[in-house]
Parts: sequence; structure tokens; C-alpha cells
Amino acid sequence: MNMEYSKDLLAIEKKSIARIVLGILFLIFSGFWVISKISENIEIRAVDWAYSIVFVMNGVYHTFEGYGYSFNQLFGKAYVLINNELISIKPKINKKEKTVYWKDIKLIDFQYNQLIIEKADNTNLSIDIINLEYDTKKDIRAIISQISENKNIKYITQ
Repeated sequence: MNMEYSKDLLAIEKKSIARIVLGILFLIFSGFWVISKISENIEIRAVDWAYSIVFVMNGVYHTFEGYGYSFNQLFGKAYVLINNELISIKPKINKKEKTVYWKDIKLIDFQYNQLIIEKADNTNLSIDIINLEYDTKKDIRAIISQISENKNIKYITQ
């Protein structure tokens, strides 16, 4: 029986019209800021350019996210992958991926914010899941419980 749980932790599923509108408003405001300075014959200072750049960046960010894309995906990955071969979790883009193969696992202690895996060589691997949503933790617990049972690996849950 092939069981697998895979989740992209950076995926945004829904479009948000409000965020798209907010992003467009930031872009329009940044344009008007510079245009108003030019039309009034006022010197455009560095601080004016800085304001405009910040508003443009905010506009692009909110528009991008409003269309259902994660801006963080441009900088890295965050995911959970659990199947019959391995457990691999990368909870944030700035965190290192932690992977362990089922053949190397002796015991799994599922705590609320952490997986503690005792390996066959008597070393422990701790996987931090504190930043994951409750539903994701619940799904991880369910799939690890099923695979552990199928592979006769001791599983402890809090």
C-alpha cells in the first residue's frame, strides 16, 4: 500500500480581490507622488524616490499575493513530504530541510511542536514543526501513525 502526504507550505490557494486592489492602489499612489512633485515644479529629493520605491514594492507584493502566488516562493521552498520511503520536512524557507528514511527509524515521538525520531544507530533527530498550521500537524500525525503501524515502528503521541 502506497501512502503519501505532500504539502507545499508556501502555496496560497485563493485569489483576494481586496489584496489586488490594495496593490494597485499602492502602485497608483507611488506614481501620483512623483507626478505631483513634477507638476508643482518641486525638486524630487531622495526621500521622495524612497517613498515611491517603497510604495511600488508594496504594490507589487500585494498584487502578486492577491493573485494567489506566494512571494516567498521566489526565495526558496517550504514543504512536508511523507511517503513509504522517507519523512522530509522543510518548515520555512530559511530553515534547513530534515530528512530521514523509514528504514533508519526505530521510534517516533510526536510531540505537539516537534517530531523526535530515534534512529536505528541510537541517534536522535528533532524536527521542529512549531510554525505549521494545526491541520497540517494533524495530517502529519495521521500519516506517520499509519506508516509506522504498517512498518512496525514504535510511535508515541502526546
